[in-house]
Amino acid sequence: MSHTPDPHDGAQPELLEQGGGRPLDRDRPGRRRKVLVPVLAGLGLAAVGGAAFGAWWLLDEGAQAAEALPASAVGYVGLTLDPSGSQKLEALRTLEKFPLIAEELGLDGDLGEIDLREELADLLIAESGCDGLSYDDDIEPWLGERIGLAAVALTTDTPSPLIALEVRDEDAATEGIAAVTECVGEQDSTAYSVEDGWMLVAETEEDLRRAGELVEDEGTLADDEDFQRWSGELDAGLLTMYAAPGVGTLLLDNWDAVMGFDPSLGAPAEPPAEVVEAAEQFEGGIAQVRFDDGGLELELAGSMGESELLAAFDGDAGTLVEDLPEDTALVYAYGLGEGWTGWLADLIESDPTAGLQPGDVELALQETVGLGLDEVEKAAGDAIALAVGGDVDADDLFRGDLGSIPLALVMDGEEQAVQDLADAVGPFLGPFQAPGADLLGVSAGDDVVAVGPSASWRDEVADGGALGDSDRFRDVVPETDGLVSVAYADIDVVAEVVVGFMEALEDAFTAGFGDLPGVEEPLDEDDDMAEVRDNLEPLAALGSSSWIEDDGSLRGLLRISTD
Repeated sequence: MSHTPDPHDGAQPELLEQGGGRPLDRDRPGRRRKVLVPVLAGLGLAAVGGAAFGAWWLLDEGAQAAEALPASAVGYVGLTLDPSGSQKLEALRTLEKFPLIAEELGLDGDLGEIDLREELADLLIAESGCDGLSYDDDIEPWLGERIGLAAVALTTDTPSPLIALEVRDEDAATEGIAAVTECVGEQDSTAYSVEDGWMLVAETEEDLRRAGELVEDEGTLADDEDFQRWSGELDAGLLTMYAAPGVGTLLLDNWDAVMGFDPSLGAPAEPPAEVVEAAEQFEGGIAQVRFDDGGLELELAGSMGESELLAAFDGDAGTLVEDLPEDTALVYAYGLGEGWTGWLADLIESDPTAGLQPGDVELALQETVGLGLDEVEKAAGDAIALAVGGDVDADDLFRGDLGSIPLALVMDGEEQAVQDLADAVGPFLGPFQAPGADLLGVSAGDDVVAVGPSASWRDEVADGGALGDSDRFRDVVPETDGLVSVAYADIDVVAEVVVGFMEALEDAFTAGFGDLPGVEEPLDEDDDMAEVRDNLEPLAALGSSSWIEDDGSLRGLLRISTD
C-alpha cells in the first residue's frame, strides 16, 4: 500500500548514510555520501532512454509520483511500475514482434507469466557493471510501483534533479540502498531520505532538505493547479511528461546554453522576438506515452497563449494530405495562415546575429528571384506538402537521378503564382539537374498544383487520390479535420528504400575498395542486413498530426503502428 506524504506534517526526512543506513549528523552538512544515482534512476526513468526502453511495458498510470515532489517543479517525468497494469499484455504482444527487443528482454513463453520488473532490474544491474547486486535480495523487497523525476529550483535558481521512488518497506529500502552504494563505490556527492513510503534522492544534502521545505510550504506537484489542468486534458498513459509554465522563462534565461553559444565569441545573441513572445505566453503542457491497438503513441497538449505563431500556421493541412494518391509513401505538410510569410520574415530579421533590418528579407527575395512575399503566399495558398510516392528506386536514389524520383511539392494556391515561383527558382537549380530534366515541372489539378521532377507522379498528385481512406494511414492519423501539420510514412516502403540504398552503398564499396588490404566493409550483408530487415518488418506506418483547439491550446499525436 502506498503512502502519500502530508505536506503539513512538520517531520524532517531521515538522511541515510552509505552502507550503514543510520541517520547522518545534521551538524555536518559538508559530509559526502556515495550513492548510485544512475542505478536509482535506472530502476525506472533511465530505462526510457537506454537499452532498456522496453520498460514502457510496465507502466500504467504515470503521474502518481507527483504526490511526493514539490509544486514548484518546472519539469516532471513520471511512471508506474505495475506488472499487472492494463497495458502490460498489449505492450508485450507489440514488443515481441521485434526479434532484437524480444531477445534482449527475454520475451518468450507465456507473456502473462513474465516477471517484467525482474527482467528490467536484471538488465539495468548488468548495465551498471555491479555484479554484487541482486534483484531478489536488494531491490524487489522494497521498490514500489511509482517513480518520478522532477527538475526543481532548490538551493539555486537553476533547477536540480529530484528523484522520488515509492518504497514498500522502509527498512528493506535502507538495506537495499546500502548494498547498492557498497557495490558501486566512489560516486559524486548525493543524498537520499526515506519517509512516509517514499525515497527522495537529490544531488546534495542541502538540496534534499530544501525539497522537504518546499513540499511543506507549497504542497506537492500533484496538487498544483497547472499540473492538474494539463493532467486532466489527456487519458493516462504509460509515461507522463510535464512542463510547467515556468519552462518558457527558463528557456529565455538560458538561451545561450540552449543554443550552444560559445562565450569566447562575445556577447550571446538575444532570442528572436517571436520566440520570446511564444515563451512568455507558454502556459504549460503535458505528454502521455501509451500502447494502443498494436501500436505505440505519444499524445501532447499545451498552450502558448495568443502567440502569433498560432495564426501563422493555422491552415488546413489535413484536407490537402487526405486527397493525395493512396500510394503516397512519405508526406510532410503544414497549414499556412494569412500573413505567414511576413511572420517568417520578421522571425529571420529579429535574429541579431543576422544583421538585418525590417524589410531586408523581402528586398533580398525580390532582388534574387523577382518575387515578393505576397507572390509566395499566393502560390502556397492555405497548405503546402512534400509528397513522395511509393515507387522509389533505391539505385536511382543512390546514383542521384533526381528526375526519376516520385517527389512533388504540393500547394493549393493559384496556378499562375505557382508557375511564376517555379520559373523564378528554376535557374538556380541548373547545376543539380541533368540535361533535358525539369526538376520544377508544374502540373495543375482542380484543387492543387504539384511541382516536381517526375511528370507522372506530379500528374497523379494533381489529379488527387484517396490516401485518407487508407487503413494504414488512418491507423496513425485518425482524424484529418482541422490539422495544422501532418507527417506520414509508410514504413514498409521507406524501410525497403533505406535497406536498398544501404545495399547499393555496400556494392559500391565492395567494387571500389573491397580488394584493398586492411579495409573493412561497412556492412556484412548476410548478417547485418538480415537483422535490419527482421527488425523493420513488424513496423507498418508512422504518423504525426497537430491541431489547435477552440480554446487556443495545441494538441499533437505521434503514432507508430505494426502489422
